[in-house]
Amino acid sequence: LVLFAIPWTAFAVFWIVSAASMGDSGPGSEGVFRFFPLFGVPFVLVGIGMLSSPLWALRRASKFVYVVTDRRAIIVGGLFSRTVTSYGPERITHLSRKEKKDGSGDLFFQSEVAKQANLASLQPQRSFLGIPDVKAVEDMVREMVAAHK
Repeated sequence: LVLFAIPWTAFAVFWIVSAASMGDSGPGSEGVFRFFPLFGVPFVLVGIGMLSSPLWALRRASKFVYVVTDRRAIIVGGLFSRTVTSYGPERITHLSRKEKKDGSGDLFFQSEVAKQANLASLQPQRSFLGIPDVKAVEDMVREMVAAHK
């Protein structure tokens, strides 16, 4: 998204500068052309929003807390209101881990298989994101699921 936002914002700024210089071309050009630079302002604002999206994602992620007990995995989070989602061992399936070189990473798991028209479909992935020692957390979740069976 950021790579797309760079040329988007640059072109929007170019549009505003070009449109502003177009209005300075002569004494009779002050009418309609004076407002042309304003058409670029919403596009610059959208570009700034796209450029700052990683900061918004980081802020949102910092508002989440992940807990693994011997009975469940819990996700607590939310920016403006508190949301608590709890997953018992029977609801956790298909664990997978994305690990970086420093040992941090994300832990993904499916929750519940729903039946729709006699076809099994998996629900969206749930995840613990930005975990410092993701392998240790995966081991804890696997132990919790194994102890339930």
